[in-house]
Amino acid sequence: MPKGVWFILGFAVAFLLIVAFLVGAALHGGALARPAPTPATPTPSEAPIPVATPTASPTGSASGLRWLRQGEWAGQCSRLEIDALHQAHYGPCQEGTRLAYLTPEELATYLAFVARYMPFDYAVQEPLTEWARATVQLHLEGRGQRAATVEEQAEVARWAASVFDRLMEEEKRADLLAAARRELAGRLSVAMDAIQVIEVRAVTWPDACLGLHAEGVFCAQVLTRGYRIVLGVEGRTYEFRADEHGTLRAVEGLDPRFILSPVSSGG
Repeated sequence: MPKGVWFILGFAVAFLLIVAFLVGAALHGGALARPAPTPATPTPSEAPIPVATPTASPTGSASGLRWLRQGEWAGQCSRLEIDALHQAHYGPCQEGTRLAYLTPEELATYLAFVARYMPFDYAVQEPLTEWARATVQLHLEGRGQRAATVEEQAEVARWAASVFDRLMEEEKRADLLAAARRELAGRLSVAMDAIQVIEVRAVTWPDACLGLHAEGVFCAQVLTRGYRIVLGVEGRTYEFRADEHGTLRAVEGLDPRFILSPVSSGG
């Protein structure tokens, strides 16, 4: 065979060997450069399950009791909530809540409910007036072992209503007393601190005029719940009368013949 042919064949074999070497090196290097597989992420079923936390109340802390009374007319709505510190938050739903404290008797009753019953929700409709009804809702976060019966749930709801009513009445008394003191201080030109509180008592007046009549003035003859406020300044007493709607009238200066006594007196 001619030498030229052998030379060409030898060159072709050498070229093929070089190409094979380069291809093999490239494949080997790619395997080395390939990044290591990343650990598989957990599937949703393998993800950690979050731990539930107590439901936060509008007061900013977990509550043990929530009570709501919603009227079916005039948008009436009242609420009471007792937080984890046994503080009461109360007021009309359309207003911000006020902070108050339970009496020792109320606190003892509340703690007994919590220790006795399991958590429960209660809802019922109750007569509000002769023509209207109210929806009452209650949640008690009890820690006891007993499931409360319907009657026992109703007892807790009545207790919550009585606490709310007490707190609202005390607030109303305080507002009327402050108004009477301001009026007397302005009339006598004395400091508020100079006025002594002698009596603030819930009463029932014989008519819508709070038992204070004037000649020629008609008074609706309906029993009217309200308050009798007696203040003292330098040994002299001054009487004010009020109803539950905020009406305040002074007795001083009226003809005694037109002044009627209350028909009943409360605490």
